[in-house]
Amino acid sequence: LREEKRLRLAWEAQEECRKKKEKEEKLRREHEQRLNAKTQEDFELLYHALELWMREEADNINKTLTGPERQATFCGLLDQEAQLIASIGRHKLNADEENQQKAVLRFLNKCSRPKRWKAYDGKITEMDTPYTLRARDRSE
Repeated sequence: LREEKRLRLAWEAQEECRKKKEKEEKLRREHEQRLNAKTQEDFELLYHALELWMREEADNINKTLTGPERQATFCGLLDQEAQLIASIGRHKLNADEENQQKAVLRFLNKCSRPKRWKAYDGKITEMDTPYTLRARDRSE
């Protein structure tokens, strides 16, 4: 019984350590996604985080300030939000351009592969066509 208990405790400790590492890895990946957004999903996460931040700040302003101070603080917050949205938009344009270039290269690589088919005797035949040769020249 003591041996089983010791083994179970060791296993539980390993599981806890594994879960902690997985959680740290997930947080690191999310942080990396926010810093180097590339896909539409990454940018949706950024916009969602911005929206949550904006709501939090607005709630904080509503709780603490009144009158003209509140108006002025909201104007400053709106300016900050506009700057952040513009920054995300610029980053999205750069990422879209980079993704477009990658897509073109993938397409050219796919087009430049020789045509392949299986012959009646089971052998695979490869042949370069004028189109595959032209695509290979353009991809280089």
